[in-house]
Amino acid sequence: MQLRELTELEFNEFVNQFSNFSIYQTKEYGSIMNQEKCTSVYVGLIEESRIVAASLLIIRKINGFKYASAPRGFLIDYTNFQLLSEFTKQVKKYLKNQDVVAIKISPMVLRKKMDKEGNILYSNPDFDKIFEYLKKLEYYHFGFNNYFEGDKPRYEANINLKDRNVNDLFNSIDKKYRTKIRSSLKKGVKIYKGTEEHVNYIYEHSKNKYLRNPKFYNNTYNEFNENGKVDFFYAKLDTKNYLEYCRNSFEQQDEVMMKLNDELMNGKKINKSDLINRKMIEDNRLETTKKELVSATELLKNSPGGVPVASIITIKHKKDVFVMMDGFDQKLKHINAKHLLLWSLIAKYSEEGYENFNLGGIPGIKTNNPKYNGLKEFKLNFEPYINEYIGDLELITNSTLYFAFKQAKAISKIFDKKDNI
Repeated sequence: MQLRELTELEFNEFVNQFSNFSIYQTKEYGSIMNQEKCTSVYVGLIEESRIVAASLLIIRKINGFKYASAPRGFLIDYTNFQLLSEFTKQVKKYLKNQDVVAIKISPMVLRKKMDKEGNILYSNPDFDKIFEYLKKLEYYHFGFNNYFEGDKPRYEANINLKDRNVNDLFNSIDKKYRTKIRSSLKKGVKIYKGTEEHVNYIYEHSKNKYLRNPKFYNNTYNEFNENGKVDFFYAKLDTKNYLEYCRNSFEQQDEVMMKLNDELMNGKKINKSDLINRKMIEDNRLETTKKELVSATELLKNSPGGVPVASIITIKHKKDVFVMMDGFDQKLKHINAKHLLLWSLIAKYSEEGYENFNLGGIPGIKTNNPKYNGLKEFKLNFEPYINEYIGDLELITNSTLYFAFKQAKAISKIFDKKDNI
């Protein structure tokens, strides 16, 4: 067996043979990273003129040293130790010749599949064996992290669309989220399919989340759009409808308050404490609707043509759909446009015959961290199942250079700390 570089066509044909697939293992993603000051190469292990294992390798400069990654790992049968050993040896040799210090992988080696409560639906019987294989081949495991410390999330939320009608899918969503979806429609949010000219919406909605420049968003859309794999949708608030909704809400709440005031003044209840408590609650609601009415009036004045309030890029492959990037306008979070947008796509892809909708990463189900609780709650309330993967592993490919790389990295951290003092 020998390792050689593959053409994009050869690599894509091999990718299409795998069911356990990620968008980060595609020639499109490799092309995107080439435009991000990285070098992307596709390598394959050849046996009797047949590719038996392959990987996208992304090489970047860190503190002057070359460092590689294989996003979502190698395309290989990890249970085949002989094959894994040979591929590891050949990749290590290939990267050493390129003066690359090490490679990090985040393989799609499933550990467990769980429901949203954390109950185990499936445990991979081969996990411990694969883990031992990787350790034996000198991969260093960075641990079973619960958040987003790794190159790729260790937990991913997925919605099973197979053999489920739209009504069942909607009813499986948490009740309060169904209410938010309906309220978003009432407020005047409408869903549109966008084109390249609208991709700036998602940059504005998520620039603080992904920390990428606008070019990255356009490159992502264009690369996956070449073969019709990409969809871009956005939610837009009709500001005229929104003002009308807010005016009606305020008038209805004002009427409620008038009736309560009348009861307090003219009612014959002996104990009025319950009525007073209710009035305090309704007073707060009236104030909220009043503020929303003022805001809606200003919004219509400044944006009579409407406001884009949420957006999403999805990638389609075979029967799977992946959320690549998504975001929303934080100032208009109360519109719940992201809820409506995501639900609209779940319904759309279900009706089109797709079988799985990958919502992307979440923190560990049993974790409690204010920084990530909102993200976790949002995705879990769409009733997904959760895949838990092995996490990040690193393989040193050049021991001498790696030692110097670690020293340079440590020195860089010291200077970073001084800069922050």
